[in-house]
Amino acid sequence: MTRVGQVFTNFQKEELEIIEYFNNRNCTVKFSSGHIRKNVQYDKILLGNVKNPYFPSVYGKGYIGEGNYLASGKKYEIWQKMLERCFCENITVKEKTPTYHDCIVSEDFINFQNFANWYAKETTRILSKLKNFEQLPILCVDKDLLITDNKIYSEETCLLIPFEINNIFCTLKKTDNLPNGVSYQSSRNSFKKYCANVNWYVKNISKYFEFATEAEDYYIYHKELFVHQQAEKFKHILDERLYLKLSTYKIKKLL
Repeated sequence: MTRVGQVFTNFQKEELEIIEYFNNRNCTVKFSSGHIRKNVQYDKILLGNVKNPYFPSVYGKGYIGEGNYLASGKKYEIWQKMLERCFCENITVKEKTPTYHDCIVSEDFINFQNFANWYAKETTRILSKLKNFEQLPILCVDKDLLITDNKIYSEETCLLIPFEINNIFCTLKKTDNLPNGVSYQSSRNSFKKYCANVNWYVKNISKYFEFATEAEDYYIYHKELFVHQQAEKFKHILDERLYLKLSTYKIKKLL
């Protein structure tokens, strides 16, 4: 009895057809999406355990692909979070990450194997530049420091950067018309009600002023200074293009 032509459904709820049968340990199957897998065991086909590595199993977009990287560990978690920010339809997640609503992931990074390979190469590059006894800093995937307002996660646009630098540019969405870093404290019992708040990871400074323009000037001075200091601190591991941008970083005044 030939088994060629038999059609089954796997746990991903995708149909697959046996297109070659040599023996119970060596079958070739074709998924409904067109992908072909060889050397498949017939018992696994019967149990529905034959996975299509190109099935978009992560938020309907991402797939694991074929390669050396398993769907677990740090690289997978970072990749999954990236897809979540861009493609998750959960209202709670959307409310937490409103700035990512119109972001997308490139075709290359949709494939976990490509993302993991890029992440591994970037980590190796940074490791090779560490000074004696220097520990690898906590790293973040950044898409828009190099290219302002970039909305695409891709190998061409993303960099691995230290958390301490990434944290400087994480700002909450403001509901007033004041610049970033400036707030109005109406309940404060003083004529100085405008607060300049410099708060980035290892640096936390607050100072009050009578006028919003004074608070903005104070904030700009300290943020620019801190960005320049961090650029010098991590110069030896930063991408040269990013170092140049950070070392000459300027903020445009709003008031």
